[in-house]
Parts: sequence; C-alpha cells; structure tokens
Amino acid sequence: MLKPKVVGVIDVVIGLLQLIYISVVGVWVVPRLTKLYGQLGQSQTVLLPTYLVLGLLVLLGTTNLLHGLRLTNVGPDSSHHHRFTQTAVTLLAVNLVLGSLLVGVVIYSSLLPLSSLGPAVTGVR
Repeated sequence: MLKPKVVGVIDVVIGLLQLIYISVVGVWVVPRLTKLYGQLGQSQTVLLPTYLVLGLLVLLGTTNLLHGLRLTNVGPDSSHHHRFTQTAVTLLAVNLVLGSLLVGVVIYSSLLPLSSLGPAVTGVR
C-alpha cells in the first residue's frame, strides 16, 4: 500500500512542475510568438487554442498541487486516509496522461501557424 505522504509529495512536485511549465510558456513563449505573428500579418486569435489548453493545464496542475497538499496533511489515523490516497494516485495518473497530451497540443497549436508563414515570408506563391 502506498503511503499517503509519499503520494502527496509526488502530487505536489508534479503540480509545481506543471505550473512552472505553464508560466514559462504563458509568460515568455506565447507572447513572443504573438508578437512575431503580428509582425508577419497573422491574426491575433491564432494562439487562442494555445491559451485554452494552457487554462486546462493550469486547472490540472492546481488540482494536483492542492490535492497533494491536502494529502500530506492527512493523519495516519484519519478515516479518509485510504480514499485520499486512491484519489491522489488516480489524479496523478490522469494528470500525467492528459498533461502529456495537452503539452503536445500546446506545442503543435503554437507552432502550426509558422507552417503557413513559409510562402508569405519567402515571397513564393
């Protein structure tokens, strides 16, 4: 049986790493891409899917972080001890699978408009 404190710490670490990734992408990468796309005449709404997926990742990361913190504070003689541990392991598995897929979607949706810029930048029609 998994110890709740260990699962809680893993949840907190995964949640923090996910929130750090989101903040780096949201604060530095996406604004620079928005500026680049604006200079090249692309629509400003081209990165809207990226922001929507980042919002889902914020929700997943925050849920993981808060549930992990709650799990680290559960006493060993608590009646919710086993249920919290099972929920945390399930949440961690869902977060890792869904988070991995969503990170791929963020990268794809951020860089996809660059493929349509090729002919516009080189002047080829």
